[in-house]
Amino acid sequence: MGRKKAKRNIPKKIAKTLDIPEDVMLGAPRLTMMSNRELRIENHKSILEYETDKITLCTKDMLIAISGDALDIGVICDDEILVTGEILSLEFSKIRS
Repeated sequence: MGRKKAKRNIPKKIAKTLDIPEDVMLGAPRLTMMSNRELRIENHKSILEYETDKITLCTKDMLIAISGDALDIGVICDDEILVTGEILSLEFSKIRS
């Protein structure tokens, strides 16, 4: 295991030892979905794409692509966003460093 990878695992080990959720400790995205009509995403950084059939968000470590019909951003705060509409799929991809 490389030195850089070992350093990235330290916060995960601390979170696990202290029983702290990873999203709190590491800023990982937390998704809460109500049926396929509402998706709340916490810990996002920016909106990369915003169309009625696709919304793409950037988080600390990944991109989240939401596909569907009549998609809309209902609420947006510093670290939370609410997507409404008919959500048909979610796609996650790692940000290359």
